[in-house]
Amino acid sequence: MSVGHRRHSVSTFRLTDHVRNHLHYENDRRCIDKQLISDAIQEGSREPNPEGDADTAIYYTEAGVKFLIAVNTLSEVVVTAYPIEFDKMKAIKSNRWTQTQIKSVQKRVEEGKTEII
Repeated sequence: MSVGHRRHSVSTFRLTDHVRNHLHYENDRRCIDKQLISDAIQEGSREPNPEGDADTAIYYTEAGVKFLIAVNTLSEVVVTAYPIEFDKMKAIKSNRWTQTQIKSVQKRVEEGKTEII
């Protein structure tokens, strides 16, 4: 079965310390949380990722923000996650994100930063 079609149980994926240390906490600018990662693993589109520790890139869009969740399917580890595209109007209208999160995502996407926020 190709990487693009393989599905895993969300509960089998572990988070690296890097991911765990950067998850969203209440009143925080960060927008990635365990639920978003879980939804991405279940519903996101997958593509091979030939670089780094992750063999698969999962793309998932929620409320105007497209995320890349990089996973290693062999060791079932979430390596990193970050926003890659942003539709400000959809994000605002969704009421999913706080104003602080919207500003943070917009800045990260515009700067092309590839770290968890």
